[in-house]
Order: sequence, then C-alpha cells, then structure tokens
Amino acid sequence: MILLVTTSDKIQLVTSAAVAVHAHASFMDGALSGGVLQNDMTPGRKNTLISTATTTDIVTSPGSNVCRNVKTLHIRNTHATSQVTVTVIHTDGTNAVELHSEVLSAGESLEYIEGIGFFKIEAKQTGTFLNASTSDQSIGASTTAYLVGSALVLPTDLKVGTVLRWTIQLGKSAAATATETIALRFGTAGTTADTARNTFTGDTETAAADEAVDYIQAIIRGPLSSSCIVESVWMRDSNLSTTGFSNTARKALIRQSTSAAFDITTAGLIVGVSIQTGSSHSLTVRQVVSEMLRP
Repeated sequence: MILLVTTSDKIQLVTSAAVAVHAHASFMDGALSGGVLQNDMTPGRKNTLISTATTTDIVTSPGSNVCRNVKTLHIRNTHATSQVTVTVIHTDGTNAVELHSEVLSAGESLEYIEGIGFFKIEAKQTGTFLNASTSDQSIGASTTAYLVGSALVLPTDLKVGTVLRWTIQLGKSAAATATETIALRFGTAGTTADTARNTFTGDTETAAADEAVDYIQAIIRGPLSSSCIVESVWMRDSNLSTTGFSNTARKALIRQSTSAAFDITTAGLIVGVSIQTGSSHSLTVRQVVSEMLRP
C-alpha cells in the first residue's frame, strides 16, 4: 500500500519530455481518530492529463485527520511515437522520495496495484519481425531491384537498440564484370521508391560464375525522432578468392555505413534491401531471410 496520512503528503509524477501522458489514481479515504484508522472508508479517484516535461500532482493530499490509501496507479504514454521517462514521487512536503522510475515507449504503461507493486505493460507489438523469400529472383543488368522477402515493417513501439538482419544467398553468371550497390531503404512503399539510407559498394567483379552469401546487420541508434541514425554493416562471403564476385584476394568483403539523420517516426515505415547491378550483370537471388530483434 501507499499511504498519505498528513495534509502535506501527496503522490507526484515527473515526466521527462513534452509527451502526452495519462494518469489515473484510485484510492480509499478513512477517518483518523487519535492516529487510529476508523472503519468508514470513502472511495476516490483522480484523472490527470500531462503534456509537458514537468512535475504533476497525480494524487492530492488528504484532508485533516484522513488517511488516504492509494490502491492503483495507471500511467500511460499515449504518444504515437515518442518515449518518455516517468518517475513516481511520494512527498511529505519536505522529503521527496522516488518510488519508481520507468522509460515508457509509445503506447506503454506503468501500473501500480496494491499488494503487487509497480510493473510495466508493453505496447502491443505490430510489425513484421520475420520475412523470407520463397522462390528465386532474377536481376538483370543495370537494374535496381528491391529484394523479395526483405521488407520489414517497423513496429509502432520501435525501440532504440532494435536490430535488423538480412541473410541473402545469391549467384552470378560469368558475364558480369561491374560492381554492385547494396542499399537499406526506408519508406512506406516497400519498393525502390523508398529512400536509401545506408549504401554499400562491392568489389569489381570478374567474368566468372560464383556463389555468395551476404549478411547485413543494422542497429537503430535513435533518437526516435526526425534525427534518427542507423548504423549498419554488410559482409559478403563467396566461393572464389580472386575472381567471380571479387577481383581482390580477401578473407571476406566487409563494408560499413552510418546513415545521415532522418525521420523514423513515420507511421507504417518499411525497411528493405535493394541491389543495383552494373552492365552485363545477371544475378539470381536464391534466398532472403529477414529478421527484426527487439531489445
């Protein structure tokens, strides 16, 4: 239980950002006589709407000779995309004691129930967390193609530290001697019309047929705003050492890309992979496996 027993006691909520937060409190009031709680109990409740970074009274002080027992607190971040840190404070007018602090992503709630305590309820996860291709995809010369099975719909409760991964198996014919450009595209179309935020350029290829496996990993660094950064790496392993997909002897081909800041808060945002081929290219994408991992 959380008790308010003097006219200076109250429960406050500190919100870290100008994000819409709804707070509900349910409590019972009982009369005090000589410091002893009497049997007559009166129910009460308080609803509070918060939209700024501030400190707000969410359970006000009881009257004189009244004991207020807080039964439940329900604190929800109702913003569509932004997160906020909420901190529950018990103050007696002199000492402000922190009871609980939690980072709430969009749609998440902090709950307090008497006899249970504080706990967080995560928002319903909506998005595409696994995708895969089910047939070969042929890509001709001088073409930019969006890979079938690579699209991942970002969830409405996206979190900083979300990991995106793609594993791609592909083969080339003996004709191609150009380079390829691999891109991570973010947008709402799920096509090459979406914006390339991270790009990687492969080695110059040679006139030899070859097989390769590509690995792409990206991390949403945040912030979850119009200034989001995505850090990514592309790795390619192939059968041939100095011909085929690469004319350079190496253990593996590794490229790094840090995106420029962009708006990741767009509803229904999709991220997927495209390949841009050069002259004489003939590629067959045999497998695409796409994954999104939440922190």
